[in-house]
Amino acid sequence: MYVVNDERASAFIALGYTKGSGKPTILICTSGSAILNYAPSIIEACESDIPLLIISADRPKSSLHQFEGQTTVQDQIFLPWGIPSYTLEGSDFSINRSYAIRLVNEALHKLNEPPNSPVHLNIHLHEPLFTTQNDVAAQLITKINPLKHASPDLLDGIISKENRVLAVAGTHLSFQLHDSDDFLSWLYDNDIPIVAEPASFRKTHADIIYNAEDILTFSKPELKEKLSPRLIISWGGNIVSKKLKNYLKSLKNVQNIHLDAAGRSVDQFGCLSKVVKFDPYHATYSPQKLILKNAERQAFRDLWKDSSQIVRRRKNTLLSEVSFGDISAVSAIMDVIPENTIIHLGNSMPIRYFYELFEIKKKNYQVSVNRGVSGIDGTLGTAVGLALASEPREVWCILGDVSFHHGINALWGDHIPFNLKVFILKVKI
Repeated sequence: MYVVNDERASAFIALGYTKGSGKPTILICTSGSAILNYAPSIIEACESDIPLLIISADRPKSSLHQFEGQTTVQDQIFLPWGIPSYTLEGSDFSINRSYAIRLVNEALHKLNEPPNSPVHLNIHLHEPLFTTQNDVAAQLITKINPLKHASPDLLDGIISKENRVLAVAGTHLSFQLHDSDDFLSWLYDNDIPIVAEPASFRKTHADIIYNAEDILTFSKPELKEKLSPRLIISWGGNIVSKKLKNYLKSLKNVQNIHLDAAGRSVDQFGCLSKVVKFDPYHATYSPQKLILKNAERQAFRDLWKDSSQIVRRRKNTLLSEVSFGDISAVSAIMDVIPENTIIHLGNSMPIRYFYELFEIKKKNYQVSVNRGVSGIDGTLGTAVGLALASEPREVWCILGDVSFHHGINALWGDHIPFNLKVFILKVKI
């Protein structure tokens, strides 16, 4: 560490240091106009593909435009030059440490990605400023960028050291219609239990566990401990089941390898350790590879599968005793859904009831859901578009009455296809 009293000079010294060492140099400055003095060097580094990590202290956002000393807008201050910028609140480390660690790692990864331009990390600090926190452990999130057509075999070395491995599939992300089952075959061959939700795949798979939420609901603490993985392999989008997500978040001494075609650092469980730039939906796989069987891994897989069967039978018994209502209405619809139908679900009540029943009622059909960024918005319109693109294959849309009325303009016109069926769940209070 070197202390240079003039910020403009220090930034150019850092530029030269990076050129001489072949490694990124870190620039640290206080708040106010100090960071603006870095600009000439930052622009030079940007135009020369030289990586510098700029860490600037900032005042709380609430102090902006309030005549507070050493306070101005610092977030994304180098945006006109296209420099990646990340913002942290000083309290993030105590409130949500995994988020703060992920953000810092993202800044470090961006620093080493071509073109190797500077990266800015701005930290809003709150009073008191002169206290220290010694229990913030550094955590490195590794990014692996395999060859374009790499196979699932790239994970062999990672899983060979761990016996309690759980695969978790979120909502299907690829818009392409034809998915490869090769990655799932690799998981099956290696005796890794796969936990998923109805919208995780384009079709229903017999060997996948769809009722993890029920397993966690009905299991005693001792069984939950035995079911806890030491390594999670995840891919896809969001996990609808809060119980599953919270369970995985609560685990200690667990690592998460996330597979993502774009290499994004998605940390749904607060234990992200590796990001593999890999597309599990369209992976190529060589079945000739010898798989080394592992008795402990097989036992872990069997425990998940046996638990799934036990709670499935128990759930079936409980449902037979339920009087008519929302969940029994969804159950009645599911009983008559033809094979090969596309089911599009509303984001709130319908999706939860459908997911509750899926393991019991599952057939070979495709489940579709919107991410729900807009809440109820767009469910009906999405179903209409699905039906138009899928003729003559049937599309069944199950949604609530508010979602239906909110999106009713999607039915305005002559474009409504005959292969669309809409089921509206209306709650009477």
